[in-house]
Amino acid sequence: MSPLFQRFDYLEIVDSTNDYLKKIAKMGESRMVVAQEQTKGKGRFGHKWYSPSRQGLYVSYLFYPDWEVEKVCFLNIIAGLSVVNTVRKVGGDELSIKLKPPNDVYISDKKVCGILSETGSSDNRINWAVVGIGVNLYHQEFPEELKSRATSLYLEGVNVSHPLVFCNHLTHQFERLYHRLEFDSWGIIKKEHNQYGHFKKG
Repeated sequence: MSPLFQRFDYLEIVDSTNDYLKKIAKMGESRMVVAQEQTKGKGRFGHKWYSPSRQGLYVSYLFYPDWEVEKVCFLNIIAGLSVVNTVRKVGGDELSIKLKPPNDVYISDKKVCGILSETGSSDNRINWAVVGIGVNLYHQEFPEELKSRATSLYLEGVNVSHPLVFCNHLTHQFERLYHRLEFDSWGIIKKEHNQYGHFKKG
């Protein structure tokens, strides 16, 4: 399986990893970017994603799927399954983890990850895709408005030695599922999706 991303950028601080990649999307070079902090991290509908320094994994992927626009929904499916698989790998099978469509991952009914997919298209074809994934890794507390609905791997008893270790597993899962989707269009991914059900058991 050939690597999906040609370049890797590791930044101390950025406004938004998605916006960083969108600015260079027309260059035609696939790459991924990880930031230690985002000052303007974002979710769907312009919602802010809480991204304090060195507390989470803030990663975005830029690539060029030769897909029809109708298949854009697969981006969130690939990203969500990648996160679930990675959390299960580092945290074990005991976690009550589930994917909440279209773009959130929950543990014990609290949000631990958000996904934001953005694309450029023309003539019903996707020209480029940016998939951003934010995972709460080390947060010990959250702002008052998030306390009742957010969690982190640390708060759920999961030890992550370094964000890039988690990122390496995540990227491997993302590439694996992406290549499977290209190979089989939907069947293999659907089989894995159905296998997880509510993602409480593998």
